[in-house]
Amino acid sequence: MNKLGKALPPLTSLLPFEAAARLESFTRAAEELHLTQAAVSRQIRALEEDLGVRLFERRHRAVFLTPAGQDLSRIVSESLESLAAGAGELRGKRRDGEVVLFAELCYAFYWLMPHISAFHQQHPRIDVRITASTRPVALSDDDFDVAIQTAERACGPHRLVFTAADEVFPVCSPGYLEGKTIPLALSDLSAQRLLHHTVDPQDWIEWDDWLQAVGTNHRVGHDGSVFDSYPVMIQAA
Repeated sequence: MNKLGKALPPLTSLLPFEAAARLESFTRAAEELHLTQAAVSRQIRALEEDLGVRLFERRHRAVFLTPAGQDLSRIVSESLESLAAGAGELRGKRRDGEVVLFAELCYAFYWLMPHISAFHQQHPRIDVRITASTRPVALSDDDFDVAIQTAERACGPHRLVFTAADEVFPVCSPGYLEGKTIPLALSDLSAQRLLHHTVDPQDWIEWDDWLQAVGTNHRVGHDGSVFDSYPVMIQAA
């Protein structure tokens, strides 16, 4: 091991320490990092043993930084912020002629992929880097040039441009209709095995929204299977 490796504290302990120092709580640090409180405590203990100093005073379910902990907290925070800034700059660097396109997963899968080949043929000098996500544009930390989203929902500082409207109608697999009278009446929907797509924010049209839009008073509620992924729901159908 080189000298730097020997001099550094356990690197896996630095994020738990930074969070615990900032939040003054092992429990809240664990929640933020999606770890157990016991895991955070072990990492802090390993860091204290490596450095040979106490970093926290533990009193009645509360923790407080010792003077040594305050010094280390400042050093670790500055170092991690510098590392994050450097990584962000590297991620932000793009090749000439590259366009980063952010798309919600269902659009990337069902609309974008069938069209991307034709785009490359028409614009051979433009490279498209696609970021597919289940998160809305407004909640994404990804850097992009263009994004595709559903609905006219708020999306932070980004300018919205209307591109196309959806045609919404019920679908099912051919096998599901075997033995049933075709076409199904709207009043028969409540007796069917319905699939629901839930997203946050909920700006997709649900069954009852569609029934109201087509002018019927029939309602089906939320009985049936619920999916947070549109491609998975289509496969289930």
